[in-house]
Amino acid sequence: MDISQYESEYKWLEAAKSYEEMILSSQDKEFSFAQSWQRIGLCYSYASRQARDQEDFRKLRQQAVQAYEKAAELFGQNADPKSKGERLKSFALAEYAKAWIASNPEEKQACLQRCFDSGREALDFFKKAEDEINYGQTCNILSQCLFDRIYLSLVESEKHEFVRKGIEFSNNAISIFGKLEIKEELVVAFYLATLHNWYLANIGETEALRQDSSKACLTNSEKALKLSQESDNPYIKAESFWARTLATLFFTENLESSLSCARQMWEQASTARDSYLQGIASYFLAFTTDLMIPGEANPNRRRQMYEDIIRYSENSVKSLNYVGQDSAIAEVYLVYPQSYSSLARDFALTAKEKLALAKRAVRIGEKGLEHAIRSGSSDSIASNLHSLSKAYHYYSNLEPRPHEKPELLKTALGYRKEYVKIVQKAFKSNLWTLALGLVYAAQIEADLSILDPNEKSKELNLKDAISDMEKGIPLCEKWIASLGSQNVPNMVATLAGFEDKYGSILKDNYNLTKDKSNLVKAIEVYNGAADNFRKVDLPSRVAESYWKVASDFDFLGDYEKAAENFGKAFAGYKVAARKIEQFGDFYIDYSNYMKAWNEIENAKLAHQKGSYDGARQYYQKSSSLLSQSKLWNYLSLNFYAWSVLEQAEHFSIDEQSENSIKAFESAVNFIQESKKALEVELLKISRKEEKSLVKNLIEASDARSVYSKGRITIEEAKILDRQGKHVNSSEKYGYAADLFQKITQEYSGQIEKEATPLVYLCQAWQRMTMAKAKSSPIMYEEAADLFKKANEYAVNESSSLLALGHSSFCKALEAGTEFEITRNMDIYKETKEHLDLAADYYLKAGFESFSEYTKAT
Repeated sequence: MDISQYESEYKWLEAAKSYEEMILSSQDKEFSFAQSWQRIGLCYSYASRQARDQEDFRKLRQQAVQAYEKAAELFGQNADPKSKGERLKSFALAEYAKAWIASNPEEKQACLQRCFDSGREALDFFKKAEDEINYGQTCNILSQCLFDRIYLSLVESEKHEFVRKGIEFSNNAISIFGKLEIKEELVVAFYLATLHNWYLANIGETEALRQDSSKACLTNSEKALKLSQESDNPYIKAESFWARTLATLFFTENLESSLSCARQMWEQASTARDSYLQGIASYFLAFTTDLMIPGEANPNRRRQMYEDIIRYSENSVKSLNYVGQDSAIAEVYLVYPQSYSSLARDFALTAKEKLALAKRAVRIGEKGLEHAIRSGSSDSIASNLHSLSKAYHYYSNLEPRPHEKPELLKTALGYRKEYVKIVQKAFKSNLWTLALGLVYAAQIEADLSILDPNEKSKELNLKDAISDMEKGIPLCEKWIASLGSQNVPNMVATLAGFEDKYGSILKDNYNLTKDKSNLVKAIEVYNGAADNFRKVDLPSRVAESYWKVASDFDFLGDYEKAAENFGKAFAGYKVAARKIEQFGDFYIDYSNYMKAWNEIENAKLAHQKGSYDGARQYYQKSSSLLSQSKLWNYLSLNFYAWSVLEQAEHFSIDEQSENSIKAFESAVNFIQESKKALEVELLKISRKEEKSLVKNLIEASDARSVYSKGRITIEEAKILDRQGKHVNSSEKYGYAADLFQKITQEYSGQIEKEATPLVYLCQAWQRMTMAKAKSSPIMYEEAADLFKKANEYAVNESSSLLALGHSSFCKALEAGTEFEITRNMDIYKETKEHLDLAADYYLKAGFESFSEYTKAT
């Protein structure tokens, strides 16, 4: 088999040996030994990338170095400018080949520096010799050398210098090979120009520079791909697909195109049996798939994508390990470990399975960091600090031993802070990269706060978390905006996820500080998340955001807006059900749950306005909807009990005390029955928000039971009062006041707000009924003051006006009692004024019968 056939079949070791044999046997004095040794160096370089273990790789790579050095020696025997240029070009190639087997980053940097120095000097001689082909080829060598040097640089300004020089050399090569129509060399130049412009688009100091670079990246990659179709060379094709994968991945919305290009790169690399190119292609497949996941709503498809990422990553690491490329291997570990964490979070069925996957993610991440440190690449080190921090963070959530959790979080935070330090120095212009560090640090700080038993340090951790979120999210927004029409949907989806987490941190801070401004800000943030999820067509996440907005409005007591946003969540889940038919029933259940909560909020609003029968109807509707739910039917009885409570309230307002007592007694029975069901269900729930809801409902069950007993006692007191048993009535009111006082001391939230005015009302009625029994103006005065106090805590305008009416009525009774004793007409006039004022308050409160009674008094 001749050499050309070996080369056409990519049997590079055989080709190299054949060239060596040809040199040894050649008797032709005109034969160019120097050119042959240069070709042998290329053959050994390609052969080294076909190696299947590092020992063979290093051995073959060293032979490539020796061949290039031999070529340099032979070219050095001539003093003409072209030969001098060829000598220096061969030295540059030797040093570049040597850089691949350097034992440490410092040695590699030295090799690349010598490569650059030799290549730069070679250009001067080729220029003198007017040798455009060699000049262009050397420009490509220098561009590749500079691209490798970018990764070893720890300072952004130096990276900028290398990139700009690399683009300059690539553009020179494009100009030369375009003019000479040497297509394969031109593809290489376009490929290298793409790489440099891609990097500059990520670290450019200005928005204009980044946009210009991204456009150049797209243009050069398109030209490389189009031109490569005219070649059968798999190396040229693979490099053109490499360029196009990067360009479309970062600067278009077409991730499917990126995935297709990565697959075609892998096919071309496999044709050439090139382990390095196969490894890079497999990495691109993993990375692209990872970026596609935030936009995938189908859970089964998401799971398959995580498994694909792991498979691609394993293949990439295996291939790149053959050629000992720690920097490239380390980059793979950006997505490799987090896929295990994601599988654990979203798909593992048992706690044991979740923990095993999380531990594996940490072990894989630690391996990646080892590769990164060995490589000395700032890019790789930052990527792996990011990935390993995420792995430790998630592992901390699953660790069953409480005392271990804080240490795992501190480890995660330590890696995260190191990441931020590197990014601020090496990638300070890449706002997205810095934002990631700040946002993920915030999430760790928030989790540390949850575990911290000390209130002061808990608050400080949350303060740090909010501060980092406040810095990080605007950086994300600014970066996405700077991409203009080229912004990438996966970034928008990621930003929306960050906003969602920020909202939950603000909610945690509200729970700790009771500062409602946190809820107001959280609502703003969740609305932003909903808008961003809508932009990337994720209706289930849009619905989830509105769900959280509604919940926060509920905490603020704005039931009208809460109902409105539960309605939006209902609509979002309905859209999700239509979009993903195989999960239609699942999302329909969610939509009905949101509809139930819409009814619940309407019930709260009706209750707040004093429309208790309307509230009853809304709660009954919610109970009916929940009874049909697969996931939340256990809540149905709870809200049915609340509907019975509202019925009891309605009977009370309608002065049907006997019916009210029966309804309150029935409500207590339903509440206690529901509480037992909730306690059983609580043991099964893992979702944080749902667990919190059920705990609150269980606590509310106890509070509402006490409340109902207090209301029963009030109705009994009212009956006794009507029967003229004022002393007994007074005692009942006193007992009711004690029950409501208990609620204010032991419970919080809406039930406490409703119980507080009832304490004063019962105490007032206690004095008022006793005043009736004793005809005591002093007790009427005390009752009037207590009614006025109740007004200060009234939960709605109607209750407030009613309390003021009672207060004025008591003042009238006080004055009337004094008039009976003194017959002083001034006091009589005062009595009438208080009665008129009371009648007016009762009328405004909607209690016309009270008003008529007062006027008739």
